[in-house]
Amino acid sequence: MRILHFLPSLRQEAGGPVRAVTDLTAALAARGHDVAIATTKLPDDLEAKHRSGEQLMNGQAQILPLAGPYAGTRPLSKRAHDQLRDLVSQYDVVHVHGVWNYSNVQVGWIAQRLGKAYIVSVRGMLDDWTMKKSALIKSIFLATLGRTHFARAGAVHLTAEAEKDQATKRFQNERAVVIPNLLDLDPFRTPPGPELAMKKFSAFDKNEPVVLFLSRIHEKKGAEVLLQAAALLHERGLRLHYVFAGAGKDGYVADLRERAQRLGLGNRTHFVGHVKGEMKVSLYQASLCLALPTFQENFGFVFPEAMAAGTPVITTKGVDIWPTLERGGGIIAERTPQAFADAIAKLANDTPARDALGERGREFVMREYAEDNIVQQFEAVYKAVLVS
Repeated sequence: MRILHFLPSLRQEAGGPVRAVTDLTAALAARGHDVAIATTKLPDDLEAKHRSGEQLMNGQAQILPLAGPYAGTRPLSKRAHDQLRDLVSQYDVVHVHGVWNYSNVQVGWIAQRLGKAYIVSVRGMLDDWTMKKSALIKSIFLATLGRTHFARAGAVHLTAEAEKDQATKRFQNERAVVIPNLLDLDPFRTPPGPELAMKKFSAFDKNEPVVLFLSRIHEKKGAEVLLQAAALLHERGLRLHYVFAGAGKDGYVADLRERAQRLGLGNRTHFVGHVKGEMKVSLYQASLCLALPTFQENFGFVFPEAMAAGTPVITTKGVDIWPTLERGGGIIAERTPQAFADAIAKLANDTPARDALGERGREFVMREYAEDNIVQQFEAVYKAVLVS
């Protein structure tokens, strides 16, 4: 099949959808499909290559930059619109990722006018928590542009049953399908070991356990809850360090640093910025657990990643895949400092139980998120919309 994906931005700060698209397109292309990603915003390294005239690739999938500025909530530039019209005509099916960008709707219109099937991945953007933010604007969007965009889609993709339950209250389309994000498990099959991270990050210098918060540093992730839990554990005499790995707005990160100082945790909290690749896998392995008291996450790659590295996970029912994580040994706690403190303390005080939980999680993820199984589910959806 010839499959064109559209995502307005491929920059990492756009969050989980970028990872979802790049992992899926690479896997589809590796299975022999003709796959491309069209986008209006490239990360800096790819932008430099594009300016030098290099062909941009994601594995065997092409990356096709569109002309004009980043679309965002604005319409596509005329040149980008014309490019997309030509591109869509060359592909069998179009896969649109996200909801709130006007450009996503435009791509759906182009596909429809050319008689091409398109599917929409919601990417958590219709979850209840998300819908409370700018609620009026989102309601108007769904009642006008969104209504026909979803209704005419060949399928609407959700990553979890919990996401489907929330999202389907807000659009009309009987062809809603649930498929988890495809996760590239290769880096976890032969992980690098904890030593890389232990040498790089000062949190490990005193040979005390480290609790990991690895995510975009954003208000919805619950960093304040983890800091309050850390303060409770410190009062109990449990000496731990806390690594906050991820990028965030400077002002918000500064506020978290100040809060840590006020709680007496200044020398035990470490904000290390974005961590990726082999170093990220090593950081999972070196940590006592991944603790993320998030308010909302439709999938959250970090959870199965941590489990694949053999690291126990503590999170909340704000994660739409929480029932799956719990089946694999993930700890699902109330989003309170007390609950997170208790869960962390239990892991810190019982090494054999913690190791057993880590091994259980690793085996579960390797089985539950086997790449071939997931990519075959996407292939089945593409084939179904082509004949519908």
